[in-house]
Amino acid sequence: MSDKGKEQFRVERDPKGEVQIAAGAYYGINTARTKDEWFWIGVQTSPHLIKAYLYIKQAYALTHSKLTSFDAKTAQAIIQACEEMRIDNYSQQFIAESLQSISGITLNTNINEVLANRAEEILGGKVGEYKLVKIEEAVNLNQNADSLFLLSTKIGVLQALAELEPEILNLERLLRRDALTLAKVLKVSAMPNIQSTTGQWGKRLNVFTTELEIAIKRIRESKNNLLYEMNADRENNVSAEANNPLNEINKLMLQNLSILSGFRLKEEDLQVASNGQSEFVISDLVVVSSALKDLATVLSKVAAVTKMAHTAPQLNQANENASATPVQIFADSLHMSAYQVVSNNFSFTFLAQCEQLESVMLMPLLSHNLLTTIDILKAIVLGFQRKGLL
Repeated sequence: MSDKGKEQFRVERDPKGEVQIAAGAYYGINTARTKDEWFWIGVQTSPHLIKAYLYIKQAYALTHSKLTSFDAKTAQAIIQACEEMRIDNYSQQFIAESLQSISGITLNTNINEVLANRAEEILGGKVGEYKLVKIEEAVNLNQNADSLFLLSTKIGVLQALAELEPEILNLERLLRRDALTLAKVLKVSAMPNIQSTTGQWGKRLNVFTTELEIAIKRIRESKNNLLYEMNADRENNVSAEANNPLNEINKLMLQNLSILSGFRLKEEDLQVASNGQSEFVISDLVVVSSALKDLATVLSKVAAVTKMAHTAPQLNQANENASATPVQIFADSLHMSAYQVVSNNFSFTFLAQCEQLESVMLMPLLSHNLLTTIDILKAIVLGFQRKGLL
């Protein structure tokens, strides 16, 4: 093979054999092997989930460099790699799919290899050698893939909700404003031989805006369930266990993670694999999904008002036949998006009722659907703001 051909890939080896990997890839042999041998759907993993993983890996490196014998230079290289991956566009390096990632194992492997190789490079080594930065000892640090995936999902959801909430509030103000204009539009009945009634679209829109306020409140409440809340009993338990070295690591890990992510997390989030807390975390996430489903339902009602208001003849245009407007077409797209959100909620509400989520094996479905739901809702809300109602 020519030198040019050799430069297109590198070769990594393990007891199972050797695998050719694209020369510019930071992921390693295990990720590349799953790409060739596993079932792939073609659905990209949510950037929010990847970013959450990177926060966790960075927090672990910070914590172990301070409380254990973990090498400070190696820790700093991993921290730098995490920051680079979060800030710069390295999305092409995280090729493992969340739906393919059984309990998050393949995704965790993908991220570990990327960080190990980039940290190796930062320290002066070569990508694919893993001589200066060992994957298990330096990056994974005995992290449990199941609990890590659940915690990453939780942080990813919190990040996505933090971006969605201000946009919903902006939409609420937009609806209140446009309700005044829609008050001039008469409702046209769908019943034969009835031209119109005196019902006003503005009044209906005001009602739906009130429903939107309730939906926003539910989303906030469901989000707060995911966050830390100190009480007297919890404070006493924390004080009583302060001398436990493992608890000391978890405590500092949680502090570092809360600072990096911006969310005050619960102690139980680091222990879901061993103490049965996963069921409670999953239940909290299902509640978030239910609240988002309510929001989608309200937005669908608003879309109906918007479309019918534009379809209905104006008082001064009663005899004119107008063609469909861009707003009417947008309303139909919004309807479909809202129905997709409702379908996403149904899928893992059903699985939760059948106790199929408690094993964590199907957590990737919950994670994917929930993060996709928030992305869809954000697109709907921004679409309203960008297109306007009238």
